[in-house]
Amino acid sequence: MNINNLKNLLSEYNVVIPILQRDYVQGKKSKIIIAKDFLKNIFDVLGGNKNKLHIDFIYGYLEDNNFILIDGQQRVTTLWLLYLIIYKMNNDFDNIKKLLSKFS
Repeated sequence: MNINNLKNLLSEYNVVIPILQRDYVQGKKSKIIIAKDFLKNIFDVLGGNKNKLHIDFIYGYLEDNNFILIDGQQRVTTLWLLYLIIYKMNNDFDNIKKLLSKFS
């Protein structure tokens, strides 16, 4: 499977984070440099200074119509939150709500 963005992933599958995954900790003080670099890269793409945002690979397996995340939960959750914020800020949440609900 080779899917290159969150919208395509959610269009194809339900994304499930198993209970054994660690808690979402983006923004943890010990990870400030990583978080700042990630945000800089996001803003570079949004500002047109870069064409793509490479967040590395995510790993998981398919079970029925679910993509069970093994690695990449922090990155995928951050992207999910960004979609939520951007669509809400643009009063366009209804157009993404169904897709975002496929993430658990």
